[in-house]
Amino acid sequence: MGIPGTPKQLLIVDDDSNLQFVLEVLLTSAGYQVEQAKDGIDGLTKAVASRPDLVVLDGMMPRMNGWELASRMSADPDLSSVPILFMSDERSEPGTQKGLSQRSVAFLPKPFSPENLLSKVSTLLGATGESSR
Repeated sequence: MGIPGTPKQLLIVDDDSNLQFVLEVLLTSAGYQVEQAKDGIDGLTKAVASRPDLVVLDGMMPRMNGWELASRMSADPDLSSVPILFMSDERSEPGTQKGLSQRSVAFLPKPFSPENLLSKVSTLLGATGESSR
């Protein structure tokens, strides 16, 4: 997890490269450090390596979907406390309630406004999640 006084590190996991670009621009301009992954398998590898402060996650992706990634993160003691912001058209995936009860999870329906995205990120990170800018 991040060092106090440095920008919070966010991991974006989404298979849509255009959306990844938009998210990176919005989040880096708000003062966050951003790393990207193209699917759940890549996302899990990067989450284990970097231990981000927050994961912004698409629900539906090839190879490993976001719901499976969230489940695997919950089972990993080093990642189980990392908050997740799900971006998805799907809100009724199996296990959603279980995920909500076990960790900090928020949902951001697509399409979303930049203000709503930044508000949800800030809320999930809490008062200490404010960027260093």
